[in-house]
Amino acid sequence: MAAMWWFATIVLFLLLITCIVFVVYSLKTAIHTEDAINVDPLPNAENPDLEDKK
Repeated sequence: MAAMWWFATIVLFLLLITCIVFVVYSLKTAIHTEDAINVDPLPNAENPDLEDKK
């Protein structure tokens, strides 16, 4: 009977690890850091001459 509790604990622990890995992998594939630059570029990256005129 005690072996069943250990088996259930191990299975639930592996399921938890699998879910965490899946969430992290999903977030990594969904987030593209290049999009932030394309959507809202920095002013000096967009027009580097602005700093020279100040």
